[in-house]
Amino acid sequence: MIRHETVTSTLRFYWRESDDPFAQYDAICTVVWESPRVVWIRGLHGTLSRRLLRELLAWLVDNHILVVKSHRDSARVLPLGVVHADGHTEINVAELAARVAAR
Repeated sequence: MIRHETVTSTLRFYWRESDDPFAQYDAICTVVWESPRVVWIRGLHGTLSRRLLRELLAWLVDNHILVVKSHRDSARVLPLGVVHADGHTEINVAELAARVAAR
């Protein structure tokens, strides 16, 4: 028997669609799966436009993720995140999706 666990994923963000597997990306991050419904976003680097942030939100919703966690520099925040005493930020994906849909 084999059990497969998704442990990490890499997300690359592109402003322009392309079939080129070597196209220059505009931002990148690693997703560490704490559980099937909770992920950590690590090493977010690059520039995310509002359109790319909406695409990230759609990806989170499509993958049934409920909570996003991250450790961020205080000058770099994730939208609608709640900072906890230990310094990590949490985002409730359903709340964020509802706020974005209401706009």
